[in-house]
Amino acid sequence: AQQDRRRRPDEAVLIAGIGYRRRPQPSAILETSTPRLGLFARVSLKAFCFVHAQSLNEMNLQWQIERFDALELRQLYQLLQLRQAVFAVEQQCIYQDLDNLDLESFHLLGCHAQSGKLLAYARCLPPGLKYPESSIGRVAVDLSWRGKGLGHALLRRAIDCCALFDGNEGGVQAIRISAQAYLQRFYESHGFFVVSEAFLEDGIWHREMRRCTSNSGLKMSD
Repeated sequence: AQQDRRRRPDEAVLIAGIGYRRRPQPSAILETSTPRLGLFARVSLKAFCFVHAQSLNEMNLQWQIERFDALELRQLYQLLQLRQAVFAVEQQCIYQDLDNLDLESFHLLGCHAQSGKLLAYARCLPPGLKYPESSIGRVAVDLSWRGKGLGHALLRRAIDCCALFDGNEGGVQAIRISAQAYLQRFYESHGFFVVSEAFLEDGIWHREMRRCTSNSGLKMSD
């Protein structure tokens, strides 16, 4: 039973939600010739790298979205350190973290405004990389900062990040994830719905879930 409740790398931490604001910064263009990314590479993809405004409600955090090749060495070190601390050490799960998907993904970083310490992280995958839809994975919150609403805030921003793959922030964008079964209600609170039967992955029950701005998707029947 204890093993079944371990969180996998592609899942968020279940904590209370808070509101947020953000301030857009200058954009950059993501160009790629990778065949499997052809779905979005045929058009100019505007990857808005922005820093969110600080506020007391957000615990003095600064948010950034970066392409892999735009990450600074310190940022890369911190995100790999947080992923290892949560998914390998804390959850006692042996898995291949560096799976080549980082190279074509956007990396969402939530850092403490004063210390610069990385407190929250998620990886946003473009359509055609893992699923036909966009995807969110490697969602992690620093252990000492859980229970403060950071998990929900992180997932909301990851959803916004996936919308950027269409070049239209806040527009229609389908997202598919592989979620642990016991976190189903958490994802449903963010608009995801179940699209598969439960299946075992590394000995843990999972369900595929999907999110879009309309209800036209095929939901699982009761």
